[in-house]
Amino acid sequence: MTFQVPFDRGKLSFELPAGWRCDVAESRVVPPIQDVPAAVAEAVAGPVNSPPLRELAKPGDKACIVFTDITRASPDYLLVPPLLAELAAAGVRDDDITLLCGIGLQETYGITVKS
Repeated sequence: MTFQVPFDRGKLSFELPAGWRCDVAESRVVPPIQDVPAAVAEAVAGPVNSPPLRELAKPGDKACIVFTDITRASPDYLLVPPLLAELAAAGVRDDDITLLCGIGLQETYGITVKS
């Protein structure tokens, strides 16, 4: 029997040896997000199972936002501004916010960061 699974922008076909079983789980299809910046802002303002950042942070707190380097496919340009806006709404001063680029060295060199 031939199976197909999503792969990249298409499908990958494969066969299993006789006697092997295979179950394929498929994600439900969801429509693409039409307004990504608005969706990100909404998610930051109303996180799942947590109070919003603006309720957790307060004036005098220090915050660090870690963002990825260019080798990662993360839309940090869409994610960081709403986080900064939430911290500002909580009264956290710009001088108390650190932006840190996580460049992936922890994976390559096994660096452990301890606080």
